Amino acid sequence: MYISMLLKTQKNKNDLVIIREDSLPDNYKYTDEGCDVSPSCLNCKLSFCKYDDKNNNKKYNMIQRNKEIILMRKQGQSIEEIASLYKLSTRTVRRVLKMDLSNMNVGHKVYDTQNIIKKIIKRRKPLPSIKY
Repeated sequence: MYISMLLKTQKNKNDLVIIREDSLPDNYKYTDEGCDVSPSCLNCKLSFCKYDDKNNNKKYNMIQRNKEIILMRKQGQSIEEIASLYKLSTRTVRRVLKMDLSNMNVGHKVYDTQNIIKKIIKRRKPLPSIKY
């Protein structure tokens, strides 16, 4: 049984009935209470809700952290300083910097100029001989 099931209020507010997780919105009583960012969820200006998928939020924070690490390294800070600031190992900082170097040519095709003729122009195979 799913842990995160929707609860539906009945006439008596204290009685809660478990309904299916995939139930339609009209079978679920929704109150738009908002949060500290916006008084209404439906009119919120954030691109993604802070209460939504925690993995997306962690991923976003990690991307921001990686950008800051790369920027700090370009400004001349040592790997040890960056690692101590973010409470990471020096190996993790080196991985982030290595990923940045490997992603520098994103969106551009890199061709092997010595073998480009072999890749673009292929020799024709001779047709089989016809026997009568």
